[in-house]
Amino acid sequence: MLVIGFLRYLRDYKLLGGMNVIRNAKANLKEFGRELNLEGLEFDENSTCILGIDNTFSLHITYEPNSDRLYLYSPSWMVFQKTINSV
Repeated sequence: MLVIGFLRYLRDYKLLGGMNVIRNAKANLKEFGRELNLEGLEFDENSTCILGIDNTFSLHITYEPNSDRLYLYSPSWMVFQKTINSV
C-alpha cells in the first residue's frame, strides 16, 4: 500500500506537467510524507531520502539528476544477512 500510494502521486504529478523536474521530485516526496504523517521529508545532499520501516528494512527514494528519474528501492542485503545469521 505504501509504495502503491507513492506511485499514484508520481503518476498524478507527471500528468500535471510544466514543473521543473527537481521541484516535481521534491513535491512528490513532500506529498508522500504528508500521506504518512511525516511532515518535512527532504532529500539529503545525495538526493536521497531514507525511511526506516518497522526496524526491519529501509525504503530509499532517490532523485537521479542525470536521468531525471525518481527511484524507489529497498536494499535487501541486510534482511538477507539477518536471515542467514538466524539459521
